[in-house]
Amino acid sequence: SLLTFAAAGQFFASQFVSAAVFSAGDITLWGKIVCWVPMSLHFGWLVAAASLSWNSFLSQSKVEDGVRLTVAIATSYAAWALLGLVSVSRSDPLPSLTASWALWAVSKGHSVLKGVVDDLALAALNNSAALAALLSLLTAACVAVAPAVL
Repeated sequence: SLLTFAAAGQFFASQFVSAAVFSAGDITLWGKIVCWVPMSLHFGWLVAAASLSWNSFLSQSKVEDGVRLTVAIATSYAAWALLGLVSVSRSDPLPSLTASWALWAVSKGHSVLKGVVDDLALAALNNSAALAALLSLLTAACVAVAPAVL
């Protein structure tokens, strides 16, 4: 999907901005707010939106229900893992925090599927998104605290 390409582009762009921010040395709070925060948040949202886009694409295809459910659950954990890895590698909690926010919304936003999708499958999807949201929040918290500990 185009969102996947946008997320990849944002990944590299935010990597360059992040490197520039850290190479500048002591950056002001205002500098972080203007440069770093928008890039990190936008990257997190693009990854979450791209995973939802792929799930939407699969829901329109003739793929079996079990495969669609498996992919939907896997994308929740993939978003946590990817954004968590970026957060840890860049010492930036914002991508993981954004993943937590997006995944929590995903875990609560499936009421439109009630009656269309099996209740057990829907519960599995909601629970996996909620667990991935919690893992993302814990990752963000650890990344935020880690520099103070080291």
